[in-house]
Amino acid sequence: TKLSTFAPFWGANAEWSFPEIAGATSIALGKAPAGAKYSASVYVTGVVNGVWGVYCSDDGGVTWRRFNDDKHQFGGISHLAADQSVPGRLYMAGSGRGILFSY
Repeated sequence: TKLSTFAPFWGANAEWSFPEIAGATSIALGKAPAGAKYSASVYVTGVVNGVWGVYCSDDGGVTWRRFNDDKHQFGGISHLAADQSVPGRLYMAGSGRGILFSY
């Protein structure tokens, strides 16, 4: 299913022909929480409603919750990997900050 939630953020590049951040830059699938309708949770690094962040959906992309917050940007995130054994555990490659994980 095509997800239309994520959109580019143009910021200072509004006059140019490319966005500062593409809609979604990293995607990972992880183990869904107990009782979830879908077999995997979806994690995405991208822009929702003009706010960059790491987002998670447990319902196939119908709703999204932000995984990080404004104080935890991790210097940008280049890669995501979600745990296939532990629901909610996410590994992130923070630009220049090594590998981070949270759950």
